[in-house]
Amino acid sequence: MTEYADILDNLFKLKHNHHVLTNPSDSVDPGPHPVVWSNYKDWNIVETIWNAKYVIKERLHTDKDHYIRKFVYGIINASTTLNYTSIVWDTVKTMLNTTNTMGLSNSSKETNSTEETTFNVTHVPREIQVINSYRCSQASSEKPATAPFQCKKDFLLESGSKPFNFSTGDTLSFTIVAKIGGHLVMENREKKYNETHSLVGTTKTLQYVFRWDFVLPYHCIESAKTINDDCKEPLTVPELTENVSFEYI
Repeated sequence: MTEYADILDNLFKLKHNHHVLTNPSDSVDPGPHPVVWSNYKDWNIVETIWNAKYVIKERLHTDKDHYIRKFVYGIINASTTLNYTSIVWDTVKTMLNTTNTMGLSNSSKETNSTEETTFNVTHVPREIQVINSYRCSQASSEKPATAPFQCKKDFLLESGSKPFNFSTGDTLSFTIVAKIGGHLVMENREKKYNETHSLVGTTKTLQYVFRWDFVLPYHCIESAKTINDDCKEPLTVPELTENVSFEYI
């Protein structure tokens, strides 16, 4: 089986109260698809819905005298997977012991040593990931889907009952998978029994990505100490509305 299932349409809708953010629903090509950006952090639920179908182009013989007794085909696996990735900063304290040596007197050779404890504090990045998968019930190996069907799932944007704390750089991706396959039953006329053979199909995978950015835009000259090749002066032009002049040719 060399054909692929058809993803007819899809929609991923982030929601919170009256706020809504969606992906382009007509983007069913293989991709990669444009990233959808957000600077809103209170999303708490996402609605996912997509439709798929598979129609085989060439059917095998099914007459009663043919050695192929049964042919079962269709979409055998359909799923939606949410993947949330975020970077958190862990505070790491390292204990440092220092020894101070002090003399008792100018005429004495004896010294007195004391130890002082200090801490070095650093911040170390750590990636956290939350993966949540949903398998569409309409497709299975035992009963492949041969008619168009809809896969729908609402995901809560939380981990361990705590909402996602969206911050700059976070990524939320949705991957939809539609795999075709099946099996056929063949009559072994020499041994006089039926054999079942699995059909190896193909898998169509589409991915849609949301990302977060809360950093306000700024010109590099605001943070650069000196102007260099990578950071130019902002472009300025005369105010045309104050000094209007025309040149006729």
